[in-house]
Amino acid sequence: RVLTGDGAPAPDKALSLLYSGLRAEIFHFDQPLREMPDMTGLTPLAERAVSSLDMRNPGGVFGKDPLATGLTPDFAIRFTASLDVAQDGDYVFSLRGQEGVALRIDGQLVTDGARIRLNAGTAQLEALAFAGVGAMEIQLLWQPPGQLMQAVPDGVLWSREPALRAVTDLSGAFEFSGVPS
Repeated sequence: RVLTGDGAPAPDKALSLLYSGLRAEIFHFDQPLREMPDMTGLTPLAERAVSSLDMRNPGGVFGKDPLATGLTPDFAIRFTASLDVAQDGDYVFSLRGQEGVALRIDGQLVTDGARIRLNAGTAQLEALAFAGVGAMEIQLLWQPPGQLMQAVPDGVLWSREPALRAVTDLSGAFEFSGVPS
């Protein structure tokens, strides 16, 4: 239940549940992909939550479709999240992939190994990847100020879109659809 500061029920309150990780929007293309497609304005065929961008697939050992999209070949994925930035400073980013990847932070294209200045707080992250003839693989690395290059750890990326929404009833009670209570 949701209660006010004095303990009374809080009716008709909108609630949202965010999750740690990224939102993955998956797009399928009928034509062969040889470069990053423009996904602007397209409706994704599927959406998923992923915990991180540390999905290595050396030599295609996990097959051409380790993300189980069912769309190989010729699909693209747009990953979006809010990035928790602990301190002001220069950060280095590297987004690695098998065929083609692109990284934007706060709308700015970030080239591989580029040093960018971030302020403490939240930055918006968008990572794009596509798979044409090769096996899907993607890994996001960063180097925070004073640290070594490393995979972006769990708990630093948060979904921008709520996974679940609910509204409280007259007694302040709520239920997220599909979540056992």
